[in-house]
Amino acid sequence: MNYVQECQTNNISTLYSIQNDSENSFSLLHSVLGYTQTEWMIEKKSVTASKEFIILDEKSPHAFVRIKPKDSTSQSVEIQVHCLRTCHQFNISSPLKTILTQIINYENTTRFYCFLFPFEKKEQSLLKNLGFSQEAIYDQHIYSKGKYLDLLVFGTERIQTL
Repeated sequence: MNYVQECQTNNISTLYSIQNDSENSFSLLHSVLGYTQTEWMIEKKSVTASKEFIILDEKSPHAFVRIKPKDSTSQSVEIQVHCLRTCHQFNISSPLKTILTQIINYENTTRFYCFLFPFEKKEQSLLKNLGFSQEAIYDQHIYSKGKYLDLLVFGTERIQTL
């Protein structure tokens, strides 16, 4: 059985171990851990900080989820999802759906979107299972390690419930 654990300031070592275990360490490093431990702790104390969750079972973490603050104009929320090597062995769509449903119910959110790289196949499959669709491709949007990478945009329709 999978569980959801919200990350607190004492979880920084867990997050770094997740980053080291991630098949997609490039995207995880840039979107989640691309700042120092001190900066992360300062952000966690902010009222408008992103919310971060680890989806895990009794033995180990399987995914990392970051929920960015809601855009008050569009009522949209950006999410970041990073599946770990063990993710394919476990169904994490149910815990992620629970997180998103809670945000819809308590934050008056009407839409979610997520940016992914083309090589993030597990994450793409997970989002499609939750009703997300690919909305756009930013061709050669990010330059890293000597090459340009496309960036995919996945989103939901305006929703009432998930």
